[in-house]
Amino acid sequence: MDESMIWYFWFIAVFVVAVLFLPGKWFRDLSPWIFLGAAGATFVVAYMFTLNVGFAFEYVAAISLTSQCPALAGFVKAMAHN
Repeated sequence: MDESMIWYFWFIAVFVVAVLFLPGKWFRDLSPWIFLGAAGATFVVAYMFTLNVGFAFEYVAAISLTSQCPALAGFVKAMAHN
């Protein structure tokens, strides 16, 4: 594992911890562009590790549901099944 992979693992860990432990209302009040950027980066990292687009979409959908952002989760789940 090279150094860049370690940074990707750290990014995922920090994002997941933030989603799980930040209060839902405060997290939703952040700019949607920040959340979409984080979700997009998480998708890219999940795809890089698995090379499976469906899994990457499902992974982001699970994180979106956990963060109480059902609109993004619904969109991502629809993309995963197309």
